[in-house]
Amino acid sequence: MEPHRRRIQVLGLAITAALLGCSTTESDGPEGPPGPRARSMTIPLEAAPESTPFSFLFGGHLYGDPGVVSAVPSPTLIAQALAIRTGPDAFLVSGGDLVRAPRPEFLVATREVLRFLDKPVFHVPGNHDHHGEDYESVFGPRFGAFSRGPALFVLVDTEAVPWHFGSDQLAFLARQTEWALARAECEHVVFFSHRVVFAAEDPRYACLLRNCNGRDGFDGSSNYDEDVVPLLRRLVDAGKHVLWFAGDVGVSWSFSAFFDRHPDQGVVYVAAGLGSTPRDILVRVHVDRGAEPRCELVSLANGATVATGEPLDQPIEHYGPEFWSREFALRGDR
Repeated sequence: MEPHRRRIQVLGLAITAALLGCSTTESDGPEGPPGPRARSMTIPLEAAPESTPFSFLFGGHLYGDPGVVSAVPSPTLIAQALAIRTGPDAFLVSGGDLVRAPRPEFLVATREVLRFLDKPVFHVPGNHDHHGEDYESVFGPRFGAFSRGPALFVLVDTEAVPWHFGSDQLAFLARQTEWALARAECEHVVFFSHRVVFAAEDPRYACLLRNCNGRDGFDGSSNYDEDVVPLLRRLVDAGKHVLWFAGDVGVSWSFSAFFDRHPDQGVVYVAAGLGSTPRDILVRVHVDRGAEPRCELVSLANGATVATGEPLDQPIEHYGPEFWSREFALRGDR
């Protein structure tokens, strides 16, 4: 990039960062999880009594159809903006690819949509959002954590080194693990990423890896199984409920909802994303003390179906590895 164009772009992102104004997370007291602390892109997350159940929404690829250049998120999301605003959920987590590109014309318009939702919005880096050193000035820390009630929420970056976790992030994950293990009141640990990193080397999820939105930067390997799974196993062995959400799904050639409890790890894996299709869904997660977090589909279109026409009307647990292997076999293309 020519130096003057780069200077203009940096200036534009600086102005955008000032307009976006990421807020701090207010739910963490002085005993909150070790940093970096995740920041809401919109309003702060208010503290709540420890005993109060709550829900949150998750979805990735919120910008929607990669074949359409739009400054705002998917029309399916915008159509449900009022329902989200007035809904019961405490916050929304964006699973990466919030915007088509990290440029002011996309960021500012998307920010106005998020502002209307009137809820805290947390975000993990996607390949469309990630822009080197400029990312943190616009979106906040590349990875971070916050707690609310009986749950620890951990947002990770799978873009800085695609599909891998660097030493700084592994140290961060180890700190979160120790923090959760030291607290009996922390019953649930919920992770969020853009890439479906848990599928990178696990044959159980081969269909998921083949049919996610994209495998940019994937060299056939990931250090997820070697370096991250042992931390998750420690949490599960200690009686914590562990869930991992990924957002790089949802476009026309992919699928919008995935759920599986790994039979060996005990970790629950969930993937959900948008592509501006009739299949678009978000996942609502109900969190309470003394009970495993419960996930449910929130359809963004009436009469939602999978690509072969089957209604997308079953509990999310229905849409696991076996279902999608059959679905893509019926499509005959993958």
